[in-house]
Amino acid sequence: MEKNQKNNSGKEISMTDLAAIMQAGFESSNKKSAELEKAMQVGFERLSKETDEKIEDLARVIQGSLLESEERLSKQIKGSTEWLQAEINKKVEKTDHNTLIYRVEKLEKLSKKFA
Repeated sequence: MEKNQKNNSGKEISMTDLAAIMQAGFESSNKKSAELEKAMQVGFERLSKETDEKIEDLARVIQGSLLESEERLSKQIKGSTEWLQAEINKKVEKTDHNTLIYRVEKLEKLSKKFA
């Protein structure tokens, strides 16, 4: 302890000097804190921008896929609708044909009856 007193005795610090050192330390700390805060803000803004861009890219990909799916489904539905329409027309034509045959046969029977 005596050795420390001998070393420190030549380097005594006054209260004013200590206050100035502390003030400088606080100012340096505040400056570094502000720089860190600014760097973090820039980083968050960059990250936010990158995230927004990725979300927009993903939205474009999804929209493209949905449009392609819609187009394929539209073609399939159109094809199915045309096929169903053709089948319905066949049934209607067959029914009409059978109805005409029945009427012709009935008319032939009636004409034989009156002839």
